[in-house]
Amino acid sequence: MKARAVLAGFVAWASLLVAGDAAAQSRIAIVPFTPAAGGGGAASDMGSGIADSLTFELHDGAVLDVVPKEKLLAAIQNEPGAAPEKPLSPDQALRVGKSLGAAFVVYGMFLKSGEAVQVNCQIGFVGTGKTYKLKAKGGSLFEAQDQLAVQVRKTILEGPEAAGAQLLGGAIPVKKAAAPLQPLEEEKTDPIAEKIQRMTFEERQRAAKEEFNKGAQIGNDSQEERMHYEIAIRYDPKYPRPRLNLGIIAYKKGEWAVAVEHFRKFVELVPEDPDAPAIRNYIADAERRLAQEVMKEVKVGFVPTDEQKSWSAADWFNKALEIMDKQPGLAIEYLKQAVQIDPNMAQAYYNLGKLHYDRNELEPAAKNFK
Repeated sequence: MKARAVLAGFVAWASLLVAGDAAAQSRIAIVPFTPAAGGGGAASDMGSGIADSLTFELHDGAVLDVVPKEKLLAAIQNEPGAAPEKPLSPDQALRVGKSLGAAFVVYGMFLKSGEAVQVNCQIGFVGTGKTYKLKAKGGSLFEAQDQLAVQVRKTILEGPEAAGAQLLGGAIPVKKAAAPLQPLEEEKTDPIAEKIQRMTFEERQRAAKEEFNKGAQIGNDSQEERMHYEIAIRYDPKYPRPRLNLGIIAYKKGEWAVAVEHFRKFVELVPEDPDAPAIRNYIADAERRLAQEVMKEVKVGFVPTDEQKSWSAADWFNKALEIMDKQPGLAIEYLKQAVQIDPNMAQAYYNLGKLHYDRNELEPAAKNFK
């Protein structure tokens, strides 16, 4: 193991922090993730844990600054129709981010199937009003969290295209930014929000129906049709029909998490509607398809043999050293087992950092060197 390789690993990690001296600080709101299949208890705790892990990975006080959890939860409570335990819609997330002075809002849902975990993450760019989606998968919660942190950081610092994030249909512009990472105070205000403030309740209801009708007349499942439905919801958050149509469009396009979000809201608003039983079936089917995606695409985690289950941390470490040159991927799994048994084994973190750095995996390298 060469000292220069270790030093290079430290430099790669430090460069992420040094960059903050030359760049404007970006404020991020990270919302607790909600379970795709509903329910609370441990599932809700897992969603909060995913958000807390992401906060730990992203907050550096230089380039990235995460909104304190207490302020975030208070802002969600003040958003009409929103609650910390319920999924946020894209427009709700953007308004929450705006109220907190955040440049980005990170939120979404997760699905656990056995040990495998999939996180369907959405990142709202408050300045432009656009929302991007990405997926993080892992054979364990730890793997999914690591992948999520890498993808979110890359999306924010390098742009959605660099991270492979896809534009989510239906996000409504809140503001138009002059340039990425510009302070919100320097950006233009939201004309729709200003218009709503001057309208009576009856006027908002009429405007919502007009926007819904415009979307229904288009009827081609396009981004333009979606936009009219989203605007209708902004005028009247309790108007159920735009939710139904948005859910149907997302379902047709295979956007299962988005479909579940809108279908759930529709059923919540009109539980006795004649369409509600069929929509509940659509919700169950979309959640099933999410589970199938996890089982089909997720990387299977390393499973020790019966003999290896009796190994000590030192055994795992020594065996990793023997195979580092010829089987670096397997050596990484061995070293992970070592630190799981002995979290204070500095030598294991040292070698994990080196192996990841040699594979050009700078994020996990930096984490282990640190």
